[in-house]
Amino acid sequence: MRNFCFDPLGRRFVVANQNSDMLVVFRVNDVTGESTDAGTRVEVGTAMCIKFTRV
Repeated sequence: MRNFCFDPLGRRFVVANQNSDMLVVFRVNDVTGESTDAGTRVEVGTAMCIKFTRV
């Protein structure tokens, strides 16, 4: 893992994996705070830093 970032609402976070060059999304349980794999993976060239921005 190189970097991770929570979404602005704190419901998900994305992990940048430098070894596989993948971004992996996790869900966060609102009650327990437990994280689970959301099953979403995105292949990127070099996973380094994640930031959320308003568009």
